[in-house]
Amino acid sequence: MIDAQQQFFLGSRVRAMQIIIAAMAIGVLVFLVVAHFVHAKVGTIDKTHELDLITHIALAYGVAALIGGPILAGALVRFGRRRLAKVGGPATHRAGKASGFENKGLDGHANQLISLLVSKTIICGAIFEGAALFLGVGYLLNRSILTAACSVIMVVALLMQMPSRDRAQRWLEEQARQIAQEGSSGQ
Repeated sequence: MIDAQQQFFLGSRVRAMQIIIAAMAIGVLVFLVVAHFVHAKVGTIDKTHELDLITHIALAYGVAALIGGPILAGALVRFGRRRLAKVGGPATHRAGKASGFENKGLDGHANQLISLLVSKTIICGAIFEGAALFLGVGYLLNRSILTAACSVIMVVALLMQMPSRDRAQRWLEEQARQIAQEGSSGQ
């Protein structure tokens, strides 16, 4: 368990991630609302082969984002965790003291792990946001309910990236445990 000072440190990072993810989601939803009303004022755009192609590409990108986003985020975490397992030593221990995480199960890797969590969250969120906006453009151009629905699905996937303090703390503890295992096995 971490003390009040550590809870504040972790909480401030979690709040920042929550604000960023919420802003991304709100931006996409506002775009979809604007696209709906702009399209209603302008009227129906003649469907052309190019517009259908944009819709298909947007749908393919949405599927790729749903599959590839978590894979990319997982690869980033594995790379960062392995790097931390190799580094170890006093330099990271001093960083842990500065954050207040020394000798609490997260030792010197706390700052780096929190940075890794922030990076993972924002990168995966940005991938989902990009797909949602691309699908929103498809909706704007073609007025396809399918692209609008897929855009909303991407927003839900984006919101699922939003961490809570408890989830972030469990994630940090799990990563610290895996670093200890990787460091002791020499991977």
